[in-house]
Amino acid sequence: MIKKIKPEIIPVSYFLSGEYFSDAVRNTISAVLPVLIFIKIGNPEAAVASGLGVVLICLTDLPDNRPNKIKTAAWSIFFFVLTALLVSLSRLHPVLNAIVLCSLAFIFCLLAVLGNRMAVIGMTSLVLAVFVLGFDPQSPLHFSLYILLGSIWYYSVSLIQIIILPYRSINYAINECLISNAHLLRSKAKNYNTQVPFDAGQKESLMLHFKVIRKHEQIGNMLSTDKFAMNPKNLQGRKLLGKARLVTDLCNLIGAVHYDYPFVRNMLKNHHGQGLIPELVDILSYRTERLVLGISTRDAQETEKSYLEKTDQLQRTLVKATDLQKIVLNKLLSNIIDINAIVSLIREGRYDQQTKARLSYRSLPTERQFSLKYSFALASPIIRFSLRLAASFLVVFIVSWYLHPAKYIYWIFLTLVIVARASFAITIKRTLQRIKGTLPGVILGLALILIIKNSMVHMGISMALLLGFYTFNRLNYTISVMFITPAVILVLGMYSGGIEQIILGRVIYTVIGCFVSLLASYFLPVWDSDQIGSRLEDAIAASRSYLKICTASHIAECEQSFRYTGKNAHSSLADLSDAIESAVREPVQRNVDFNALYAMQTLLYEINASITSIYLHREKVPQASEITGIGYTDLYPAGFIGGKAMRLTCPKKPGPRCPKDLWLLEAQRMLNQKLGYLHLLYSRFPC
Repeated sequence: MIKKIKPEIIPVSYFLSGEYFSDAVRNTISAVLPVLIFIKIGNPEAAVASGLGVVLICLTDLPDNRPNKIKTAAWSIFFFVLTALLVSLSRLHPVLNAIVLCSLAFIFCLLAVLGNRMAVIGMTSLVLAVFVLGFDPQSPLHFSLYILLGSIWYYSVSLIQIIILPYRSINYAINECLISNAHLLRSKAKNYNTQVPFDAGQKESLMLHFKVIRKHEQIGNMLSTDKFAMNPKNLQGRKLLGKARLVTDLCNLIGAVHYDYPFVRNMLKNHHGQGLIPELVDILSYRTERLVLGISTRDAQETEKSYLEKTDQLQRTLVKATDLQKIVLNKLLSNIIDINAIVSLIREGRYDQQTKARLSYRSLPTERQFSLKYSFALASPIIRFSLRLAASFLVVFIVSWYLHPAKYIYWIFLTLVIVARASFAITIKRTLQRIKGTLPGVILGLALILIIKNSMVHMGISMALLLGFYTFNRLNYTISVMFITPAVILVLGMYSGGIEQIILGRVIYTVIGCFVSLLASYFLPVWDSDQIGSRLEDAIAASRSYLKICTASHIAECEQSFRYTGKNAHSSLADLSDAIESAVREPVQRNVDFNALYAMQTLLYEINASITSIYLHREKVPQASEITGIGYTDLYPAGFIGGKAMRLTCPKKPGPRCPKDLWLLEAQRMLNQKLGYLHLLYSRFPC
């Protein structure tokens, strides 16, 4: 029996050696070291400013390649020093201070137009502006220089690391993608199990597949922007590209294994093959997961033995199957064999199979860029959010100044920056995460203060809590807040005293900031329900282009186009899914029929899976026929479209009576018919 690991459980050894934890250790040491040095030499101002610079600039250092990290370092340092100077110099003039803060809020939000990396730099710089406001430095120039010193120190460490290990981030990204593919396979296995409710299993598979698509986009971004790694003479870079392409092929194959599952369940009812299929898919899931997590020689042998036995059993069941059952089982067996072949290539490190002349990083999925023209229109979510956050800053500044601001009132601004997002649904989510993380964190901080009186022990605990914050910051925001809240309480308690005021202020101002961010969401709102129509239209158009490429007459010449249009089709569908999930949580849903939307999303997903299956089938027809020993036309590739499998009444071999592309023409007609039906539904849909 194969040992299985639940998708949610990752071995401790893998986690500790992974990028999240190792980055957290690097960030924590980089932040603490200058603080200890400056405290030792008796310069508390330098300790606070340089430590603040390191603690925050760490957050801009996302996993990426060397060229992008260098750009991130340059822009982050520039914006950090500029922000520290502007805010600290304007602090004595309230009107000027308000203008500077609101202007920075607007400008930094607009940086999202330039992509995710600049968006993170902008929002982190805004967090720095809030902290500078709260710390109220007496010497703006010195404070800004210390921020500069801390920022340069951190990125010197980070860039040295990326020079020594240039492919570290891309390797971790590929490993994460493999684990996500394993989880997707495990989810798809449930679709064949009659004991699992179909709707729940179907939705889980869709969500996991969209998650995999996003991870593929991250890999594509890293490779497409690293000219050094993608140099044809760079053998290590070519191996990485080959591995990334194999992982992309694996995702395509898994995506193609998407059928009319109720039909498949009913067709294989009371047939022994129905139980073997999910067992085989589970084995593939386990083997894919073990590409990353490792596997002992004994387990590998047992897994291989189990796979071969069950494959042989499935082939033997064909003897007692009906003609229609044979079509279904052969299609499933063919896909299982293909997926296992890709997993074997990755396990054996045979990336050279993908290093042909036609191999190019441009065919990998990448993050799509915003239209600059649209982004600066009032209808743009980015411009609306920028105006909204700037207005929120102005209101909070005026009210706090009128009421004679307390010492820690800047936490309201901090909460606004962290919680407020363009989408109402994401703002709600971040608000709940912030509150759920703050309250337990406050209780933990208070307990540590009451139980432990030694300030040196407080310092050590704060370092451990900071490590926890960095570890979970990109994984789980709620947990990261639970770590950083007691750390802030301990550090501020040592720095300025007044624990009661710190704790009370942390709770009250966090709640106020969350309330203001939710209230502000109704000013120039961004409703995802308004975006569903355009997202659906884009997804349908992308699928049409994908179908056109995959049914082109000269298949050998369109591999790059297949990958390019495929990534657009999948990404557009993922964008549609994000919009639907966000719209569900909105207070104003405008009578949207979500059941109809989910049905259209599922149908579009099935169409894309069928298109992928058509292309992959056209590339491998001879091999598939040899493996399964069945006729050419029995391997109908289009996912049993329309609730039934189609077997053409043709001879076993193509000839004058049966053109070999007859099934292709029929599949193309059926898919175009379904896309036309979807477009008709969209034209009548009130969104």
